[in-house]
Amino acid sequence: MKCDNAIGIEARNASIEITYVDNVLCYLKDICMKVMEKIDKVVFESNVDITFRERFKQFVMCE
Repeated sequence: MKCDNAIGIEARNASIEITYVDNVLCYLKDICMKVMEKIDKVVFESNVDITFRERFKQFVMCE
């Protein structure tokens, strides 16, 4: 996922805040997806109960 680092200079007040929040959410989702990939790898390699992965996904609301 490509996140937008730049907050538009032309943006004003609320739109700056919205852009910033969007960027933060983008980074959090990116981190979340990386964690999910690690969990998938661990689950695949060790046959851990799949419900852990599902619970984690619900907890962080990746999807």
